[in-house]
Amino acid sequence: MGQQARGASKPGTNRGSFIAKRRPEADPMVTQEDWRSRKVTVEGRQFTYGDVYGGRLFHGSRHELADGDMLEPGRSEANFTESAEDAVSITSEADTALFWANESTDDPVYVYEIEPEGPIVQWRSMLANCGQNWRLQEGRVPAARIVRRIDLQDAREYQRALTRGDDPLPRS
Repeated sequence: MGQQARGASKPGTNRGSFIAKRRPEADPMVTQEDWRSRKVTVEGRQFTYGDVYGGRLFHGSRHELADGDMLEPGRSEANFTESAEDAVSITSEADTALFWANESTDDPVYVYEIEPEGPIVQWRSMLANCGQNWRLQEGRVPAARIVRRIDLQDAREYQRALTRGDDPLPRS
């Protein structure tokens, strides 16, 4: 397989398993349902995706992407072997996203906070924090927008910081 290009992704370029491209800005007059308000059932309890433990969703990748890039399914040979070919895998656990990325390559890896596009298919989830919220251990979406890249040390410490009650990923 050829050498992967490094550096900021260019709109419309194929980045191995995902196609990174910019989407046109959304029409501010058209209101779309925010992913956080979507309802979900976990172990018989009703929540919203906004109730996910930590309040954020992540994707791990061997590809360096820029804020605002879209992740869309592409060629699956660059994915972790158990990844779906027709969806982008997401999780509410930054350390899990880091693990998946490391399993897919020996090259440098990246963890991204993402905003899902389209329906979220919940594959594995569990209650968290004594049932006050929940964890999306694995979910799938048709596409996701990169919000920002997460420092790998922050990803490793994510769950411990949540347990301490700290903001694990302070926004700059």
